[in-house]
Amino acid sequence: MIRLGLPFGDPSFLIDPYPTYAQLRREAPVWWADDVSAWIVSRYEDICSILRNPETFSSARPWAGPDYDRNSGVLIVTDPPRHRPERHKFTGAGSFSARTAHAWKRRVESICLNTVSTLSTDTFDAVTDVALPSAVQLFTEYFDLPEPRRGTARWQDGILPFYHPGTSSMMPSILDYLKELVAARRRDPDGDPISAAVLANEASRTLSDEQLAWNFYDAILAGASSTAAVAAESIGLLAEHPDAQDPIHWTSPTAIERSVNELLRYAGHIHRVARIARRDVHLAGQLIRQGDTVHVLLASAHRDEAAWERADQLDLSRPMTPINLAFGHGPHMSPGATLARTFMIVLLPTLLFKRRPLRRCGDIERTYSRSLISTPQRIPVTVAA
Repeated sequence: MIRLGLPFGDPSFLIDPYPTYAQLRREAPVWWADDVSAWIVSRYEDICSILRNPETFSSARPWAGPDYDRNSGVLIVTDPPRHRPERHKFTGAGSFSARTAHAWKRRVESICLNTVSTLSTDTFDAVTDVALPSAVQLFTEYFDLPEPRRGTARWQDGILPFYHPGTSSMMPSILDYLKELVAARRRDPDGDPISAAVLANEASRTLSDEQLAWNFYDAILAGASSTAAVAAESIGLLAEHPDAQDPIHWTSPTAIERSVNELLRYAGHIHRVARIARRDVHLAGQLIRQGDTVHVLLASAHRDEAAWERADQLDLSRPMTPINLAFGHGPHMSPGATLARTFMIVLLPTLLFKRRPLRRCGDIERTYSRSLISTPQRIPVTVAA
């Protein structure tokens, strides 16, 4: 019988969970974990099947706290059939379409170039000096937040309670501000993503202003923080792997896209997502009962040898298939995935062409949540002589 030895939320487990993930994939790909009272699913194909099957595996509040519970219109905890029309309010006007994200590429280039060009020394923190301020600036501009409230430091502070509820007083004030902004954009829409969603909701009014604010909070804060986290981790990986900085990986658009895809696979910081079984179902020889919690290990899926050869190795020449789960899969795939990828496609080669060769120059500091999110706080990097 497999024994993890540590609760999933214990930082000493999350520092290096990959040997345990490999053991689970080999010996118990669907396994009941007493310490979290949930099924743990670790293989790529099983995880894809769960994520694209909301009729059997529900997203409705398997982990959410009382704030989400009061706001059932929050998309990440809403199931079909309600989920699709509500999500369409945020995506149907093109707010998160690939076309819109690509149209923003020139502005992304300007943000990233300015961030890299203003680094004052050859030694910097990939998190606080590069990834986080540029991602926050991108997402707050993308949602057209009024300039006086767009301050990068304010929104960086607001990211903290998203991962660590109760550690900051920023979340209530940001939610109040977003509710005010919803009302203001209803009175005076200006063509931005917030106005588009507010106007799309007017006909049905199935989402309250508070529910709209929660969804924008998730889109802006979760979008910026997740994008910053994977970008910072990617910079750290490049600094640890000199061969990955070779211009052959960062010259042509195809090579850049392939390199970013591999870094997303290898560096993903969200280790698991949760679902609730809506009916009895058999998976990998195990009977999952209706009402059971199921944790799918995205980070394990990305190291599954059945899906990728040499899955434990970083290989920027790896083909783009199979599907990368860094931004989710199925109906709950992140609507901001294309924008986040565009950011990475611009930021990483900009940094490498301006600051190569990069090397790590200190220990990485991360925080770990019980929901299995690994968030980099500090990744010290220097330009090698």
